[in-house]
Amino acid sequence: MNQKIKYCSVIIFATILLVSCKKDDTEIVNQDDLSVSVFSENIIRTLKHDNEFYCLSLNSGKINLIKIDNSSNFTKLAEVALKIETKPPLKIDSISFSISPYDNGIIISNVQKNVLQFMKYSNTGTFQYSFEYKLEDFPDAYYTKFVDVIERSSNEILIFTQALTPDNLYLIITTLDNKGHILNEKNIIIEGFSIQGVIELNGLYNVVSVFEFDIGSREKLRVFFRTIDKDGNIINNSIINEIPGIDELTNMYFDTEGYIIVAGYGDMQSVFFKVQINGKIEWLKEYRFDEFTLIYDIIKISDGYVITGAKMNNGNQQKLFWQKIDKVGNLIWESGIESKFLSLGLGIMKTTNGYSIVGSRESFGFYRNVIFIKIDEEGNQI
Repeated sequence: MNQKIKYCSVIIFATILLVSCKKDDTEIVNQDDLSVSVFSENIIRTLKHDNEFYCLSLNSGKINLIKIDNSSNFTKLAEVALKIETKPPLKIDSISFSISPYDNGIIISNVQKNVLQFMKYSNTGTFQYSFEYKLEDFPDAYYTKFVDVIERSSNEILIFTQALTPDNLYLIITTLDNKGHILNEKNIIIEGFSIQGVIELNGLYNVVSVFEFDIGSREKLRVFFRTIDKDGNIINNSIINEIPGIDELTNMYFDTEGYIIVAGYGDMQSVFFKVQINGKIEWLKEYRFDEFTLIYDIIKISDGYVITGAKMNNGNQQKLFWQKIDKVGNLIWESGIESKFLSLGLGIMKTTNGYSIVGSRESFGFYRNVIFIKIDEEGNQI
């Protein structure tokens, strides 16, 4: 199953809250208010593969690649030589972190000052190769922005960027070899104002873009779905003209059946909806939360979906939460850990007797910890 999370505005929120001053200590530490494993690492990205979490962490201005298995064993695999700006505010929102569909290697990329850094490691942390590629400015573009990177084979890498001009939004597909040399480039007009993500499935590229517009005093969101073949030909194109009450798309989960999209409006409300690959809405559920809520990861299970994220209220109480919804979005159960410190649920994975959650927790305002939680099938901590 092809699973991938696309972070949008939630990444910006998390970036603002990150602090680079922290301890360099990766041993498990005990804390009285959490019945979980805690590691002193400042996590900035997570992904899942083969029943293990892979994470990127920021430690004293350096990026580390770490692995956490389902028994909470922690391994630092490599120090990643990304060039990042370490002075606050930290500029990490363009870092991409994914598993190669070709050989299960780990792909890490980042854009700084219009230069893409690309590097690849094995899933045991062995460095394989890297290169830099300058993103050329599109003529008359308001901006040119990195979208995603996909490794198609051992010597064929696709770089997706977007350029917004006065007339059109363009998706630029650049094919490179593993030394960064350009093999091919295509420019495709995409409806919308901003591209949210590109998903590869069966040799086709599914592109989701959005356009914000005003009706009266409220902003609305129009969502575009387009399927493109490897030569840039349009296979399918569909539009959701308006989703009631939505003014922001926050993140997406994708599997072979379609998208689960999380969108929102205001601080306390959110909408989940299931969309087929052709853009047809299967179901839509509106939620009104008592607290400011962010959703970071969604996994599909046999009878629905399990979600993790963060909640915050005006009383300075923070909560790392997890919940289950059924196949049409109805809430089945919810639980979590409350804390006076900022706590985020960043990744969730199915296990033989429940689920594992990797999260991030601020500690005394100066650095963050990675926290590892196990829960059973009903959401109870183990």
